[in-house]
Amino acid sequence: MSAYTTDPERLLRSLAGMQRALGDAERDVRRRLGLGGRDLDLVRLLLDAEEARHAVTPSEVARTLDASSAAATAIIDRLENTGLLRRAAHPSDRRSIVLEPTIPADSPVRKVLRAAHEHQLEAAASLSDVERDALARALDGFVAALNEGVVDDDDPAGGGRPRR
Repeated sequence: MSAYTTDPERLLRSLAGMQRALGDAERDVRRRLGLGGRDLDLVRLLLDAEEARHAVTPSEVARTLDASSAAATAIIDRLENTGLLRRAAHPSDRRSIVLEPTIPADSPVRKVLRAAHEHQLEAAASLSDVERDALARALDGFVAALNEGVVDDDDPAGGGRPRR
């Protein structure tokens, strides 16, 4: 008997298990850091942007978090009040501001996020190049299939065009 399975339902069960594990890990990180879901999303956005040397504006926060400008401002205010970010002048547009993380390198926030990322990297590194490529292509296909089924909130009929 082969060690491989071709049962699509098993793959879907594995994906559901991964989804649960990701949700559990996300809740654990939020609990350990005392952050709400969108707060953590913004922290990650800022840290990723910092690494890429990309300036994040409040309007980008609203777009990325799929939030109204008022909701994005509330999240930004909350993180600014807890000392996790600061507003600064935009380097090339005097009319705009950018958001910068103020999280020290040795802070619990960075340590927890780094540890979670390193655990995932270890799992990915345990696969061969061929396995990683096949898995990445398969997951990209699942993401595309899921996105096909997501209905755009702006469609009043609720069944029109998929969100991309």
